[in-house]
Amino acid sequence: QLTTLGDRLHQATRRQLDHARRRLETSSGLLRVLGPQATLERGYGITRTATGEIVRSITKAPPGTELRTQLADGEIRSRVE
Repeated sequence: QLTTLGDRLHQATRRQLDHARRRLETSSGLLRVLGPQATLERGYGITRTATGEIVRSITKAPPGTELRTQLADGEIRSRVE
Protein backbone atom coordinates (compact mmCIF):
# COMPACT_ATOMS: atom_id res chain seq x y z
CA GLN A 1 0.00 0.00 0.00
CA LEU A 2 2.88 2.36 0.73
CA THR A 3 4.26 1.75 -2.76
CA THR A 4 0.87 2.54 -4.27
CA LEU A 5 0.64 5.79 -2.32
CA GLY A 6 4.18 6.72 -3.36
CA ASP A 7 3.30 6.08 -7.02
CA ARG A 8 0.15 8.18 -6.72
CA LEU A 9 2.09 11.01 -5.10
CA HIS A 10 4.69 10.85 -7.87
CA GLN A 11 1.98 10.95 -10.56
CA ALA A 12 0.17 13.85 -8.88
CA THR A 13 3.41 15.81 -8.58
CA ARG A 14 4.23 15.12 -12.26
CA ARG A 15 0.74 16.34 -13.31
CA GLN A 16 1.13 19.52 -11.29
CA LEU A 17 4.56 20.20 -12.77
CA ASP A 18 3.26 19.58 -16.29
CA HIS A 19 0.33 21.92 -15.67
CA ALA A 20 2.64 24.61 -14.27
CA ARG A 21 4.98 24.20 -17.26
CA ARG A 22 2.08 24.65 -19.71
CA ARG A 23 0.90 27.77 -17.87
CA LEU A 24 4.41 29.20 -17.95
CA GLU A 25 4.75 28.47 -21.68
CA THR A 26 1.38 30.14 -22.33
CA SER A 27 2.36 33.20 -20.30
CA SER A 28 5.72 33.38 -22.02
CA GLY A 29 4.03 33.28 -25.42
CA LEU A 30 1.66 36.08 -24.42
CA LEU A 31 4.56 38.21 -23.23
CA ARG A 32 6.34 37.71 -26.55
CA VAL A 33 3.23 38.69 -28.55
CA LEU A 34 2.13 41.60 -26.35
CA GLY A 35 5.53 42.86 -25.22
CA PRO A 36 7.18 46.03 -26.43
CA GLN A 37 9.76 44.22 -28.58
CA ALA A 38 7.00 42.65 -30.70
CA THR A 39 5.47 46.11 -31.17
CA LEU A 40 8.84 47.51 -32.26
CA GLU A 41 9.31 44.65 -34.72
CA ARG A 42 5.99 45.61 -36.34
CA GLY A 43 7.51 48.99 -37.21
CA TYR A 44 6.54 51.15 -34.27
CA GLY A 45 8.91 53.16 -32.10
CA ILE A 46 8.93 54.24 -28.47
CA THR A 47 10.03 57.84 -27.95
CA ARG A 48 11.33 59.03 -24.58
CA THR A 49 12.70 62.27 -23.24
CA ALA A 50 16.30 62.44 -22.02
CA THR A 51 15.00 61.59 -18.53
CA GLY A 52 13.27 58.44 -19.80
CA GLU A 53 9.67 59.70 -19.76
CA ILE A 54 7.62 58.24 -22.63
CA VAL A 55 6.38 60.98 -24.97
CA ARG A 56 2.65 60.48 -25.52
CA SER A 57 1.86 64.03 -26.62
CA ILE A 58 3.61 66.88 -28.41
CA THR A 59 3.02 68.95 -25.28
CA LYS A 60 5.69 66.81 -23.59
CA ALA A 61 8.25 67.69 -26.27
CA PRO A 62 8.55 71.46 -26.75
CA PRO A 63 11.28 72.86 -29.02
CA GLY A 64 14.75 72.01 -27.76
CA THR A 65 13.69 68.75 -26.12
CA GLU A 66 16.17 65.92 -26.58
CA LEU A 67 14.49 62.65 -27.57
CA ARG A 68 15.48 59.00 -27.81
CA THR A 69 13.39 56.80 -30.09
CA GLN A 70 13.76 53.06 -29.58
CA LEU A 71 13.27 50.92 -32.68
CA ALA A 72 13.48 47.16 -33.11
CA ASP A 73 17.17 47.25 -34.00
CA GLY A 74 18.49 50.27 -32.12
CA GLU A 75 17.92 53.83 -31.00
CA ILE A 76 17.72 57.22 -32.72
CA ARG A 77 18.58 60.38 -30.81
CA SER A 78 17.04 63.64 -31.91
CA ARG A 79 16.13 67.16 -30.81
CA VAL A 80 12.78 68.86 -31.37
CA GLU A 81 13.01 72.01 -33.51
